[in-house]
Amino acid sequence: MNDIPQANAPADVSPYQLDALAHLLLTHKKVLVLSGAGISTASGIPDYRDDDGVRRGRLPIQGDEFRSSEAARKRYWARSMLGWPRLAQARPNAAHRAIAQLQAGGHLSTVLTQNVDGLHQQAGARCDRAAWQHPRRALPVLRYGL
Repeated sequence: MNDIPQANAPADVSPYQLDALAHLLLTHKKVLVLSGAGISTASGIPDYRDDDGVRRGRLPIQGDEFRSSEAARKRYWARSMLGWPRLAQARPNAAHRAIAQLQAGGHLSTVLTQNVDGLHQQAGARCDRAAWQHPRRALPVLRYGL
């Protein structure tokens, strides 16, 4: 019926939703995917929010605090060392692979992600440096039509 790659959909996605997505991808040439931490949870990388969207744990260290506080820098690097093994072992999941396939097939123009895990790229998606950003920096990218 169409040239959208076929895959098994999650149980909570209806056939109507899949048809609507296929229609969107077939009728629009410049589709942007905006992804965040939730896409990588199936790869074993925890996000920072619970099921109700409430932030878990400590706030991330902000740039000003990192630059001005030796204690903050030590905490940052200690947390990074503890989290690195999990990040290094993570592999792209079905969502990463589906996005890469859709992009390779010409159905997506841009993949914009705040994630620094590299899983979109490992799956084969093209996320150039301008589009691999935190949401606070994404608005100018979107405004200038990347």
